[in-house]
Amino acid sequence: MKDITPCIWHSANLSEMVDYYTTIFPNVEVRSQSEMLVELTMGGKLFRFLAGNTSELPNPSISFYHLCTTKDEAYDLWERLSLDGQEMVPLDSYPWSPLYGWISDKFGISWQIAVHEWEEIGQKITPALLFVNQYAGKARPAIELYSRLFDKFDLDGIMYFDETEKMIQHSQFALNGQKFMFMDSPEPHEFTFNNGISFMVECEDQAEIDHYWNAITRYGKEGMCGWCTDEFGVAWQIYPRKLSELMSNPETARRTAENFRNMKKIVVDELGDG
Repeated sequence: MKDITPCIWHSANLSEMVDYYTTIFPNVEVRSQSEMLVELTMGGKLFRFLAGNTSELPNPSISFYHLCTTKDEAYDLWERLSLDGQEMVPLDSYPWSPLYGWISDKFGISWQIAVHEWEEIGQKITPALLFVNQYAGKARPAIELYSRLFDKFDLDGIMYFDETEKMIQHSQFALNGQKFMFMDSPEPHEFTFNNGISFMVECEDQAEIDHYWNAITRYGKEGMCGWCTDEFGVAWQIYPRKLSELMSNPETARRTAENFRNMKKIVVDELGDG
């Protein structure tokens, strides 16, 4: 089953971001690192960090829900994030958690810190999408689209604001075994989904690329270099596994890069041509 990897596109120096997150979270593993791209795992979840963003920085429309199994763990993590971060929801007791808070870190990445039993979520770090402004009320249609798009879908539960079942207060589900949380916001905000945080899907062949690309862009928008945006404003990167192989080969790297830059949907057979 396809992995769905969050990609954080930022203007900051990536080595500084790596140093920062290794001090914030325990057991951070750097898988690969260059000036332009970093792969690391936090809480057992793979993240990619991409350099060079000058216009659409990450914002709270996509945050990461961090499960803590004890209050001490939550207090400790909150203290570290608070040093250079910005509190959005105070760390306190709420009906859904004995200890919960929402905070943006030094680089503007948003974290929801919450104490739960492990079995309630079963994943340490979970992407949480907040559908705001023109996308408010679209969380349920988005869940329905993604449930058809990916091989395996498991719904843990949906809580609505009222009996009309138009606005989701909280939902939790798994795509290909990876947990997500979706929520609608009844209040207007100064932010919404953008390219600052996207989701990457690595494909085995052209048929897989076509499957994801065509479904996402049917009512969404095509971008360059495998980037696309769905009808709800969520950004995706659809790319072939073969791309890294071609880019790492000195004989094909240059023409692959040139061809790649000129493509919207990636055409695998044309990547190394030239």
